[in-house]
Amino acid sequence: MRARHMARERYFQSQVVEVRELSELVRHVVLEREDGAALPYTAGQFIMIHFPDEHGVEINRSYSMSEPPEALPGRFGLCVKRVDGGRGSELIHSLGEGDTIKTSGPYGRFVLKNAPPRDIVLVATGTGVAPYRAMIPELRARIEAGHRIWLLFGVRTVDELLYHDEWRDLATQHPDGFLYRPVVSRPRPEASWSGPVGYVSAFLDELDAAIAPDDAIAYLCGVPAMIDDMRAALLERGFTRRTVKTEKYASPPPPGKKVALPPGKAR
Repeated sequence: MRARHMARERYFQSQVVEVRELSELVRHVVLEREDGAALPYTAGQFIMIHFPDEHGVEINRSYSMSEPPEALPGRFGLCVKRVDGGRGSELIHSLGEGDTIKTSGPYGRFVLKNAPPRDIVLVATGTGVAPYRAMIPELRARIEAGHRIWLLFGVRTVDELLYHDEWRDLATQHPDGFLYRPVVSRPRPEASWSGPVGYVSAFLDELDAAIAPDDAIAYLCGVPAMIDDMRAALLERGFTRRTVKTEKYASPPPPGKKVALPPGKAR
């Protein structure tokens, strides 16, 4: 069965081979299977980590892979924001090079369609941009084939514009094929941000004027509130349920507190 549909093996140990701090709260971690086996996956998929809680009961958390599959053969990257009380994110942020963790995967269907329409609209908040980074080689190929890629990227502060230089470089190389639209909702004065202030919905008018919904597809990844709002807005504009793909990132409640979570990934 193809990698995008299910894992080839249930569990395997993965070792940290690189750690890079992207911001005060976000780190990029590269891992490889400890047994040296390959890990075939499709950009947009996620990996699961497995670890015991304070009672020794195994729990798991899911994270999108942020490295293109062909960039680091046999390895995969994770982009993880540290969340207070987030067991998975705090564990990832405690790891150093050489440490190992129980993993499984790949999983997920949040991947680019084989026969995409003219416009591909990628929308993200925070670490929701991670699967799109893994797609960069595919995005380049789509651009060269005549497709147009939009990246609407919303964050709270400027330092949360993850992989910002990579997106700007791609936009510079393909000014008509890759349209990068970052927006910051709470820019700090010292950041000297001169770009748009607000949320990703600020770009809806531009989309209205530039694309035909019946020749476009949208991918939404990040916090549930953004996804719900943007999905509703796109459906109102002529997109369909088939042409709006979603991947929600949700933080679990603190230990001992039971709260219903929306479908998506626990951090």
